[in-house]
Amino acid sequence: MYTAFDGRVGAVVGDGEFFITTPNQDVIWHPPLESNHDMRPRRDLRFADDDFLLWPQPYIAECCHFGTIPQRPQASDDRSSVMWDNFPRTLFRPSTTNMVTGVGHLDGRTRDIFWGFVNSLQSRVKEYQEDQRVAHKNQYVSCLSNALNHSFSHLNSLPMTWRQIQFSISDVQQHYLELTGLLDYLLIYKPRMDGDLLPTTSCAATVGAFTISPQVAQEFFRAGRALHSPTSLCRLYIDYRESTGSPLGVEWEWSGSAHLDHVDGRST
Repeated sequence: MYTAFDGRVGAVVGDGEFFITTPNQDVIWHPPLESNHDMRPRRDLRFADDDFLLWPQPYIAECCHFGTIPQRPQASDDRSSVMWDNFPRTLFRPSTTNMVTGVGHLDGRTRDIFWGFVNSLQSRVKEYQEDQRVAHKNQYVSCLSNALNHSFSHLNSLPMTWRQIQFSISDVQQHYLELTGLLDYLLIYKPRMDGDLLPTTSCAATVGAFTISPQVAQEFFRAGRALHSPTSLCRLYIDYRESTGSPLGVEWEWSGSAHLDHVDGRST
């Protein structure tokens, strides 16, 4: 039986400089240690090592729901994978009613799949907003809900070039995943973290986060959120926060999406 402070698996990273443990995962993700934290979409419209939709990031209290964003499903036939996929140009359907050439829409079947997931999530938003037991509604839910509606409306209605469609798909995916993580945080994880519900006995398939805070580690573990504790980052992390008030620019070394095998520590 593990506790929040146990190391179910661990790994030494950064040329022996950092030791990271986790009480509820089978692998250790390499933390974002590179000095280049330029937050811009790359060629695949992802944000490389700093993409909070894909990899664990350092815990930030103001963005506490990032750690509850779901992981990409493992099953290849899971239809929800559309919220992580990059799509081939073969799904581009040129417009036949527009005077401008080179514009069109995403394949109708794919748009229908997107709409099914968007509509289902907006139903959850409506239930949350109408729930009388929640006295103080989180306003960011409404912001993300509106952004998701707008981005899907753009994807569904506007004739665009294929590159513009790719950007539009990326917007839908980001708003959908972040809104899912926020609702799950508010309705599932926070009640456990606050002690309103009993702690879970299993860990959900969430992106998770890196933290050096014992309190955050306990809250994540109690709620069943993926957790990574880089113990030797403590001094560096605290020094940076004291000097700037933000944990977002620590110059680490980081090797993307690689993770360390928990059996023999080799990079896989």
